[in-house]
Amino acid sequence: MPSPTLPDSVSASPTVRLFINRMARVSAADQEVATPEHTLLVQLRQLMEAPPDPNSRRATRRWLRAVMADEKLRATLLEHIRRTESAVPSKDWAGWISQAQFLLDGVRIAILVVDENGRPLVVNRRGREILTQRDGLSLQNDRLAANSSADTAELRQAIAAATRRRSVEPNPTATVIALKRHSTHRSLIVSVRPVPRAADDSSIPNSAYLLVCDPEVPGQVQPDWLRSLYGLTPTEARLAAELANSTPLEEAAEKLGITVGTARVHLKHIFSKTQTGRQSELIHLLLSSGIGILN
Repeated sequence: MPSPTLPDSVSASPTVRLFINRMARVSAADQEVATPEHTLLVQLRQLMEAPPDPNSRRATRRWLRAVMADEKLRATLLEHIRRTESAVPSKDWAGWISQAQFLLDGVRIAILVVDENGRPLVVNRRGREILTQRDGLSLQNDRLAANSSADTAELRQAIAAATRRRSVEPNPTATVIALKRHSTHRSLIVSVRPVPRAADDSSIPNSAYLLVCDPEVPGQVQPDWLRSLYGLTPTEARLAAELANSTPLEEAAEKLGITVGTARVHLKHIFSKTQTGRQSELIHLLLSSGIGILN
């Protein structure tokens, strides 16, 4: 049986890349730099500091969508952060953790940043849920541990190897591990990578980040996002979301209170607006965009 791997939409998510790879330098927005990149980073800081009301959540999603949809923008932002690193004073460690926590809580996949001993530095909301369940991954003496001693040894070895690397690559090689569970659920899939940093960068400790995928809890595409991204009507957005979330067309039509024939008419309109030609192509587009991993 082939080795399990994380979905490309998760492991290659620009959201994950942007916020994990250079989280310690988000404070570059504090610098007085009159550039479009600076303006975007200032907007991000304002969103981070705003109360968690519906408006700020919607604004955060718009910002994330803009970054996810524009590869050139992502590259420009990361380059801007790198250019200003020398001018940015070392961040308060507690402040770094607080900001990282806020951003990563908006992602449905479990994300953990750990030190060289496997002690968590940052754990997002989904990660905390998995650790609380103690089914495949948990904490023992404040260190990450699996259900079996063999899985625990493999996990800790991968973390130790990742934290020894001083990678500056934006996409360092990952070690992928399947952690067996006590329950009948499928194994958790864990990807372990080093947190990229320069060899002389002392503002970030030796650390690794883990992406933990639970095959039993797939991402959920939200209709509101599809309306804003593709200009779908409310009914079209709900239908597209149901299909992306693995609901058969007949069952989706029943949930929406429409006939299968009407659902097929809506589906044709969805194809036109998303520039797709068939249902499988539509689902691939929606899932590969990465929006299913955002809260």
